[in-house]
Amino acid sequence: MSKDTLRYFRQEASELLEQLNGGLLQLEAEWSAATAGALLRQAHTLKGAARVVKQSELAEQVHSLEDLLENFRQSRPEEPGGLISQAFRWLDRIQLSLTRLGQTAEPPKAASTRVMRPEEPAGQRVDPNEIQALLGDVSQTYARLHDLRGGQQAWLEVAELAGGGEIEEIARREGRELAAQLDHLRRELQELHQALEQLRLLPLSSLYTTLQRTLRDAAQEMQLQARFQAQGPEVKLEESVLRLLRAALVQGVRNAIAHGIETPEQRRRAGKETVGQVHLQVERRGTWLALTLSDDGRGVDTAALAIGRSGEDGNLDRLLEGGVSTSQEVNQMSGRGVGMDVIREAAQRLGGRVRLESQPGQGFKLHLDFPVRAASLPALRVRSRDQSLLIPLESVLKVSREETPDLRDLPCLGLAAFLHWDGLARAEDIRVVVAAASGTAVFQVEAVDGMVQTLVYPLPALAPCHPAISGAALDLEGRPELVLDPSRIDRFEVVARTVVATRAPARILVVDDSLTTRVMQQSILESRGFTVDLASSGSEALQKVESQAYDLFLVDAEMPGMTGFELIERLRARPREQSLPILMVSSLPRAEYEAAARQAGAQGYHEKSSFDQEELVREIRRLLT
Repeated sequence: MSKDTLRYFRQEASELLEQLNGGLLQLEAEWSAATAGALLRQAHTLKGAARVVKQSELAEQVHSLEDLLENFRQSRPEEPGGLISQAFRWLDRIQLSLTRLGQTAEPPKAASTRVMRPEEPAGQRVDPNEIQALLGDVSQTYARLHDLRGGQQAWLEVAELAGGGEIEEIARREGRELAAQLDHLRRELQELHQALEQLRLLPLSSLYTTLQRTLRDAAQEMQLQARFQAQGPEVKLEESVLRLLRAALVQGVRNAIAHGIETPEQRRRAGKETVGQVHLQVERRGTWLALTLSDDGRGVDTAALAIGRSGEDGNLDRLLEGGVSTSQEVNQMSGRGVGMDVIREAAQRLGGRVRLESQPGQGFKLHLDFPVRAASLPALRVRSRDQSLLIPLESVLKVSREETPDLRDLPCLGLAAFLHWDGLARAEDIRVVVAAASGTAVFQVEAVDGMVQTLVYPLPALAPCHPAISGAALDLEGRPELVLDPSRIDRFEVVARTVVATRAPARILVVDDSLTTRVMQQSILESRGFTVDLASSGSEALQKVESQAYDLFLVDAEMPGMTGFELIERLRARPREQSLPILMVSSLPRAEYEAAARQAGAQGYHEKSSFDQEELVREIRRLLT
């Protein structure tokens, strides 16, 4: 295969043309010396690049564009409209020449006031096959890190065999340094993997200049005035998806001019601004993208839709049938009834749906919703039961380790309980507040691992999964990481109350050699709905855990035979009890012994001399949830 010598030129030229189009639109709206200067620099760069690759005809076209732009360098010309239109025609001619590079075709024809057709390539992009190959190389390198872990283990073995002295110290130091280097390399590979994944996608906003240019040219052709605006989060999509969206949205913008926006005089009589508004609203709903293209024009002529169908009212859905138009004449903008065919076909190929909405005299809305096969998503990674979950960052309202007053009355539920996750339970003492479909949901999680920018894929249609899970991301080793869709969390308050109400009462083992203390704690806890067992010593407690599973332990510090500290260490050595909550309740001074209790494995310390039963119950409930 011969080497493509013009590849990088096409890529640079495409980017410069997009900047020139956007700058001209900005210059037409409002002149500034800075904008004019930037346009001249961009044109000069493009001309120089064309000459470097021996594209003299294209360079001469850019030179003609420069001559026009010179009129804007010092001030705004008296009649700029004609000059701007000529500049756009030169941009179209340059685009056509760029598209035909490397093709054996007839010389370019005279330029017209057109924009790049949806099916035309938008310049040479990064080859997705090359990116996929690089991703494979990164994954293989990451897999080799596991082999290098053997070197770290070897140093540890040397340290064990040395049995002390300088050799052991050197071996342990080398092992630590190797571990640190491997961790650093692992993080760098993860960052590189994420960056390569992002290169596979292009921003939806890259279409905005094309849509704005389409609107401008169509409005001039129809002698109308219109302004384009886009609003919503930045979304990155695959290039194949962008091509389909470009076709649909360009047609939608042209429809807004052909069928919606009125003349300045008509708008003035209707009490509207003389400049019509065409607005694109972008909204992300899990792994679905919702686009709404609207205008503030006259709306759809439903009477025209009923023509030819005796006894039937005009129905907006007829526009999607094909061959249907509300225009009374055929011209370059409308009348053949194929515009909506383009939109309907794009929606079908995207696996999405189209919905139309119109208000007479107020405007028209085109809703296009579709599932995204791969989309970039900033997310918060949280963990529970040794599983991680990604929550879209735009839905996260707050993260807190404390039950602050503003959270106290909100429905709250452990993430693992909500998703029905099994596994080793640990304290879920971090609250993540999420904006859900039914209001605000508060999830309790074990850990928050920070923010990530990841590539999210939808789940297979028949995948058994919780309804609130909409997709998954893949890590370096190809393991899936589930993604929560807050828009699917419905009736959360009812679910939270039901789960809490149906959960079996927590079983607590009170271990204390004092009968009075055991009976008092049993009375307090049973009055709060807990199931309580008693043990008078550490050895009796260990006998009980052999035959009964407990959710929490209250342990005295000083007991005959086995102390509370020793009992906690023994419990932590057992697989089933190693992560269960343990509170020490002791007459020993808290200031002196709390650190020792926590070192042994306790998660809290209560001093009997300042015993507060309400505080103890709150601490128990916090640890249990």
